[in-house]
Amino acid sequence: MEFSFRISQAQFLAAWKLNSKRGATFRVVKRILFWVFILICLCLLWGVVERSSQHPRSESPEQTAPIDATQATESSTPSDEAPPGQSGTDSQVARANRGHDLLVNVGPFAFLICFWLFLAFGFLPIVLRRNYRKSPAMQGEFTVDITPQSISIRNTAGTSYQSGWNVYEYWREGKDLIILKYISGGFSILNLAGLSGSQRDELRGILATALRRR
Repeated sequence: MEFSFRISQAQFLAAWKLNSKRGATFRVVKRILFWVFILICLCLLWGVVERSSQHPRSESPEQTAPIDATQATESSTPSDEAPPGQSGTDSQVARANRGHDLLVNVGPFAFLICFWLFLAFGFLPIVLRRNYRKSPAMQGEFTVDITPQSISIRNTAGTSYQSGWNVYEYWREGKDLIILKYISGGFSILNLAGLSGSQRDELRGILATALRRR
């Protein structure tokens, strides 16, 4: 059976997702647990720093020194009352301080979460798109000849490959795609978009006799 096809960037990404379908959930869970552990450690460290910074302030001499009666009487006179509008300014300053404290406390954790989301879901697609654009073979047309004994792949970029099925471990099918997983860890991509229903069934039959399906 012989057929030709091209692989688009979207199909290249879909093939990578199809290849990593098994075990992907476990890897994501491991990453989440790792970063949760890091965040818990940072929270505990922050709590220790906060307590150590507040402890000397609670024992400051200003708070424990007795208040002189004369000072208390003078502080109650009308001349020492805060001028009008002073309380509003103080409340604005207090709100600004609370906003700054919130930013300082929450900012590092928000940054870590955003950084983890980028690594988990954004970094790999960027790398794959870059690899696709830089690969001459991905821009060419593939011609595949498949028999129950062997497979040969030629590309208009000048690459060619032929081998028996013993170099493959299994095959897996997705939407209009089949990947042939090498024992060494890589995989080949077969685009089924241009094949009819009978051609797809013929291809599945050949692969079923040659490899196990996962």
